[in-house]
Amino acid sequence: MKLNHIEVFKYVVFIVLFYFLLIPSIFHFFGLLEQSKYFGELAKSNTSIFFFIFISNFILFLGFTLALTKSLNISNNQNWFNFEYVSFKRSLIALVYCCLVYLVWSSLENFSLDRSEVKEEVTFLSSTFLIFTLTASSYLMMKEKNFLIILPMSFFILVLAFSFSERELLLYAGLPIFIRFSVNYGRSMFFFLGLLGMLSILLFKVVSVEARNNFEFTDNSKERISWYLTNFANDALVKYELENAYLLGDSPQYNKLTYLSPFQIFRLIDETHTSNGRIATSYYTNGYMGTGFSALLESWQNFSYLGPFVSPIFLFIVLVFTFRFGGTVLLIPLLVFLVKFLRGEFWTAYMIYITFPFIFLILKRLFVSRSIFLREYELT
Repeated sequence: MKLNHIEVFKYVVFIVLFYFLLIPSIFHFFGLLEQSKYFGELAKSNTSIFFFIFISNFILFLGFTLALTKSLNISNNQNWFNFEYVSFKRSLIALVYCCLVYLVWSSLENFSLDRSEVKEEVTFLSSTFLIFTLTASSYLMMKEKNFLIILPMSFFILVLAFSFSERELLLYAGLPIFIRFSVNYGRSMFFFLGLLGMLSILLFKVVSVEARNNFEFTDNSKERISWYLTNFANDALVKYELENAYLLGDSPQYNKLTYLSPFQIFRLIDETHTSNGRIATSYYTNGYMGTGFSALLESWQNFSYLGPFVSPIFLFIVLVFTFRFGGTVLLIPLLVFLVKFLRGEFWTAYMIYITFPFIFLILKRLFVSRSIFLREYELT
């Protein structure tokens, strides 16, 4: 049975939400969750804390699922999306390829650096240019008629993901191809590519490390592959540990009311103001490993323990606004944003993965009558 684009998006959203919000608690219940060396508190978690976290995440799961589903339905009914395959101008395709080639060429030296050193080298302008290019590439990959034109784009994005050691970059190439094949070939292809995609993401850390060692796989590499396959919930582990430590009283003083605006705005008033993710990183790992944050924990900082009930309303309003003015262009960035938001903070993820491309679209509509980015009739 074939699927349409909206159905595929809904399924992907459901899987992402289920993984980050519910899988950690389920694995913890069955004793399958391996603790991080920076958090020794899971063993102290009592039954009431466990169920409170599970129920809170379950409410958030239902709320976010409803918010995303409703916003997608409204946007689709209002014809804000356009999923027809089209042929783009050669000048646009050439421009995107030039940007990708430049990014790959300029990032090749990253293979000789540690991940922490790579992150230190990234500037505001370079990250903005990267997100712009990946947004344009993902849109072309989802709508360009000629599949042979977009296949090399996926290769360049794969190289960028390895050079920056960022798995999320794979989503800009993997999701458009996954959606196209799922729509064209039905549910069986959806499940096959979905399983293949999850295995690829799980093993990315191992392969990205070996890429810096000329792919010389050792016994240690095999052990790490086995560890990642066994510890399926690892990517959502720290988020879960932050929630648990907070309820146990072992947590720093987090910023409140973070939904009001990005932390950069607060910094205009207070130069020492920073994100909750950085506060957690400094407190738990002394800056050695980034902890990220938690969508559930952030909802508590904004609406106390009513957060799981109220946060989905806030998300729904923002998503409708985003789809109304961003249309199809921002669909793939939305899924990348969702992954980052669930184990991070709302505005930090939104500013990087949605606002930068969103501002570009606004400026283009205001000052360019015939865009080099998209043809006018494609903007929905």
